[in-house]
Amino acid sequence: MSFSGLFNKFYSTFMHTELIVEELNSKTRALNELKEGATSSLSNEDAEVLRQKVTALVKQLKIQILSPAEPGLGPKANSILNEIEALIKTKITRMPNKGTSESALVKLGNDYENLILGEDGVLNNSEVLAKLNAPEKRSYLKEVSLKIDPELKNLAAKNSELGVQDNEVTRANALEAIQRAVSVYNEVGQRTQSLVKEVPFSYDLNMRVENDAIGKISHTYRSAGAHLSHWGVWICVFLALAIDLIVPMFVFFLTPRGQNSGASFASKNKGAQVLKSEF
Repeated sequence: MSFSGLFNKFYSTFMHTELIVEELNSKTRALNELKEGATSSLSNEDAEVLRQKVTALVKQLKIQILSPAEPGLGPKANSILNEIEALIKTKITRMPNKGTSESALVKLGNDYENLILGEDGVLNNSEVLAKLNAPEKRSYLKEVSLKIDPELKNLAAKNSELGVQDNEVTRANALEAIQRAVSVYNEVGQRTQSLVKEVPFSYDLNMRVENDAIGKISHTYRSAGAHLSHWGVWICVFLALAIDLIVPMFVFFLTPRGQNSGASFASKNKGAQVLKSEF
């Protein structure tokens, strides 16, 4: 077997699991960075500031509704509602007071909170927020975590499995997790980029599975070139050279030479000719 074949065999055997673990870790970092970048790009700071202001005013409104001095929807509570309307440029329906008991006032405050901050509330449906933060972006912002988080958990689980039991099955499962992570990475990256053309966003366009061809010479040399500082590479080089060059040289120098070996060769050759003539 040639040096290339020997080196490929040693490298693929000794580095197999380590390469997969390394890729599990690198894909985990890549997904975390993508999640952070996508979340930042899909979120509009002005929209978040508006949401925080309205949320703070709603809290004030609920406290004011419970005020013993002016329970329910009094002038001060109406003033807070007017301030919210000015921020979101949307009219808020006034609800009638249904008593001054604590339970009735708490319910009134919660009803206003749902009316303003609920999923289908006036804030989310306001044109002001829509201009600041397109609904499509807001919707996909939620999907980013739903898509990436399961893959992060899967990568971590497969990493732990390899630490407990290293065999063909666990390595195959780890590669499958890496392939899924790459698929989700590219999907989220492409979709986010299409939604945030007006803001800076970048992701690795060349993201792919690095170690799905372990055992092939092309993969071995590419991978070894990227890991020249790793001691394992040089151990594999030494072993391959030892078998390919040093052992043959060792055998050559230990093989007897001279008259005896020449006579032995002549004797063997003569014997072969005799056998040939007999047949």
